[in-house]
Order: sequence, then C-alpha cells, then structure tokens
Amino acid sequence: MHRRLGRPGRRPRAPRRRLGRPRAPRRGGGPGARRVRRRLPAARARSRGARPRRRGGLRARLHPPSRRALAGAARPPARRPGAGDRPHRAGPRLGARPARGPGRAQAPGLDALLAGTPRPERRSRAQERFKRAPPLADTPPVRVSLSHKFLTGSLLVAAAVVVFPELAARAGFAVSWWVSPFVALGSGGLLGYLVSRRLSGRYEALVAATDRIAGGDLVENVDLRRSGPLRDETDDLAERLRAMVAGLRELVAQVQGSAQRVAASADELTKSALGVSAGHEEISATVGEVARGASQQVSLLDDVSRLVHDIASAIEFNASRAREAFGFAAEANQKAHSGVDVSRLAIEKMRSVFERVELAGSMVFQLEAKTRHVHQITEIITSVASRTNLLSLNASIEAARAGEAGRGFAVVADEIRKLAESTARSTDEISKLIHEIEADTRSVADEMRHSGKVIAEGRDDVNTIAVSLEQIRAAVGEAAARAEEIFQEADQQARDAERMVESMGRIGEVSRGNTESIAEVATTARRQLDAVAEMVSSAKALRESAGELQGAARRFRVAPGEAR
Repeated sequence: MHRRLGRPGRRPRAPRRRLGRPRAPRRGGGPGARRVRRRLPAARARSRGARPRRRGGLRARLHPPSRRALAGAARPPARRPGAGDRPHRAGPRLGARPARGPGRAQAPGLDALLAGTPRPERRSRAQERFKRAPPLADTPPVRVSLSHKFLTGSLLVAAAVVVFPELAARAGFAVSWWVSPFVALGSGGLLGYLVSRRLSGRYEALVAATDRIAGGDLVENVDLRRSGPLRDETDDLAERLRAMVAGLRELVAQVQGSAQRVAASADELTKSALGVSAGHEEISATVGEVARGASQQVSLLDDVSRLVHDIASAIEFNASRAREAFGFAAEANQKAHSGVDVSRLAIEKMRSVFERVELAGSMVFQLEAKTRHVHQITEIITSVASRTNLLSLNASIEAARAGEAGRGFAVVADEIRKLAESTARSTDEISKLIHEIEADTRSVADEMRHSGKVIAEGRDDVNTIAVSLEQIRAAVGEAAARAEEIFQEADQQARDAERMVESMGRIGEVSRGNTESIAEVATTARRQLDAVAEMVSSAKALRESAGELQGAARRFRVAPGEAR
C-alpha cells in the first residue's frame, strides 16, 4: 500500500537502522545489494550535512496538511524558555521534506502536525490541576462494560500497529514491515491473556458463590477481589448476588422463626385441646349422673302423683261418705304421715338434682369460655399461615428474579406455600368445628339458663307441695279429732286435691322436659368430645407440618442469631 501511494513523485528513503545485529551487504546483485544502493544516497547526504529525505508516513499521505499548517511549519513560533522545556534535539525529523527550490517552503512532517511541546504556563497549570485532583482511592468507581473494554483493547492493538513504526523511527530505529504484525500479535496476546485471566478469575468466584447458594450456604457473601476503579457486568452480577443472598438469608431466618412459632402454637393448642377433652369427659359424667337423678325424680314424681290421686280419691270418698270417714281417719292420718315423709325425701332429692343441674350449667359456661379461647388460638394460627403463604410468594418472586440460580429455592418456596395452604385449610376446618362447638355450647347454655328458670319454678312448686302436704297432714290429724269438720271441708279439700293433681301433672311434665334436655346435653357433650378429638388430631397434623417446614428451612445455613 505504501508503494502504491508513493509512486508519483517518489523520493529517496531515509536511512533506517534495523533492530538487532546489522548484516553485511552482499556483493553483486540481489535484494541486499539494492537495499545497500538505496542507502548510499542518504548516507552521502548525511556525510555532507544535508537532511535526508523521509516519508511522512501513511497518515501524512492520506491527510495532507492545510495551508495554515504549512505556513506554521515554515515559520516556527518563537518559544520562551522555561523550566519545563526540553533542549531541542538536532537531527532529522520524521516526515520532514527538504526544499527542492530556493523559493519553495518546506513541507511539515508528522511531528509538526501532531506534536508540540506545551508552554511552561500551560504545563504548570496542568500540574496544579493534577495536584488539586482528589486521590484515586476516594473517587467513585466508573462502570465500563465488557464490550467497551474489548473495543478499547482492539483500538490499543490497532494503535500499536500504527504508532510503533513512528515511535521506532523517531527513536532512530529502522523497522521493517514485518515487525508491526508481530508487535500487534504480542500486544493483542498479552492484552487478551490479562483480560481472560481477570474474567476467568471473576467468573470462577461467581460460580463458586452460586454453588454455595445452591448448596444452602448463606453465611458467606459474594466477594470479587481486585475489582479496581473500573466496574463492569461482573461487578453488577456480584451486587445482585449479594442482594439475593441477603434477601434469602432474611427470608430463611423468618421462615425458621415462623416454623418455631407455629410449632409452639400447635403444642399449646394440643395442650388446650387435651384440657378441654378432660373437661368434656367430666361434664359428660356429670350430665350422666344428672340424667340418672332426673329419671329417678320422674319415677318419684309419678309415685307422688299416684299418691295425690289416692288422696284425692280418699277425700272424695270422705265427702261421699262422711260418716264412714271417721273410722278411716286414723288410716288416713298414717297415710298422710307416710306421704309427708316420701314428699320430704322427694324434695331433698329434687334439691340435690337442682344443685347438680346448676353445677352442670356453670361447667357449660366454662366450656363456652374455653371454646372462645380456642377460637382465638385458631385465629392466631390462621394469621401465621397467611403470613407464611405471603413469605413463600415473596420468595417465589425473588427466586424468579434470580433466574437459574434461584430455581432450587423456588421449589422450596413452593413447598412452603403448599404447607402454608394445608395449614390454612386445617385451621379453617378447626375454625368450623369450633364455631359448631360454640353454637352447640351457646344452645346448651341457653337451655341450661331456661332449665334454671324452670328449676326455680319447680323449686317453688315443690315448696308448695311441701306446704300442701303439711296441710294435708294437719287436716288428717284434725280429721281424727274433728270428724264433723271433715264433712264441711270435704268439698274444699276435693278442690285442693284437684289443683294438686294439676300441679303434679305440670311438675311431671317439667321433670320430663328436664330429662329430655339433660339427654340432649349429654348428646351434645359427646359430640363436643368427638370434635375436641378431631381438633387434637388436627393440632398434631399442624405440629407435623411445622416440623416438615423446619426441616425444609434447616437445609439453608445462616449465621447464628438471625432466626426471628
């Protein structure tokens, strides 16, 4: 290419000193002799003191100087000596052309166009500006992408190919055309080796960090040594990995803490359910006893009712046969005494039944309070399950952002989400059962309150019966002494006997209703006991789920003291 551009107006070459040991010229013809003959005019010109002709290089031929540059090169500016000036070196300059005629200006070379020693004032200002610049360690790192780095290296290699012959010629060395490719190869190979070594080391560090993260090690951070002031995509990837490790560390710590809290809540729920189960068993036993007492009360009331009927029939018999009643007055007195004793026993038993029913009512109220407490615990478990589901969703999102590196953690996050959903479903079932228990407990409590009112009325009726029996005994006692008065009061006693029969019928109905209510209470207690057993099994399943969640979270290793 040099020869093609240099054919028109070809000038003699300047003498060049080859690198290495000089070779002796050959005699005769050949390329060596031609090179020697080419050097002879330049050597003779040098010996006569004339400046040898040199080419301005490819740049000077492709970009010819302008008139202003030619005028500036013909009249060099006067320079003031300063401290930063270097002494002018005499000798041939690269690209200088000797004048061909007396009135022709000398063409400037590459040094006249590109180079120029700066003035002392400018150099001192540059030095002061450099002194005022902040140190390199305090400056923030500059991000340069890998593509720009490779482009800069390619430009440096190309610049080495172009500038090396000029620098060698300026230093006085003659460089052959085949040296520049080797210089380009050497500089390119050295630059490629340094860049590849740096990139391979950083990528190995990143691969090791991702292997640790995939293995569950979240203790160590991603560290790239010798990052330097120029950052690139590897530094960005390291920053993203550090952020991901921090997020995973916090998430795993939260999952471990949540699993521990869920396990503790499941244990507390199991203990509470076992306590409720024991209370239900006691209540069931008490209700059974109350039911047996109620059945005995019904049988006694039937006996009393029959006895009252007998008394009424006797009163009617006395009314019809007043005169014959005197003979039977003593027998009626004995029956009245026996009836009073039986009624006293019945009253005492009814009072004991009333007390037991009141005790059962208080236990039912306690059961209602405990059921509310269990409902509060299930609400806490539901909130913990919803939070665990939300954390698993955030973990899935973070794993999706991480790409291939977070695929393993995405599986773990999916398992955590499934466990949270199963926990939520179990908690919903428990909540439904507890709502049913609460409804049944409320109905039982309402029935017990109603039964309490009925029992209070029955207690008043029993007191009335006792008073009536006392009156009967007094009447029968007086009948023995005052037989004539029996005839007068026979009709009144008959009416009182009818009212007594009606009252006993009502008491019998109330007693039968109490018996049926107590039977329903016993059935409800058995149902509640079954529901509590199901709640215990659900709490155990929740504890097992919490254990599985803890086992999944133990796969990741975090720094001690980070569990929440």
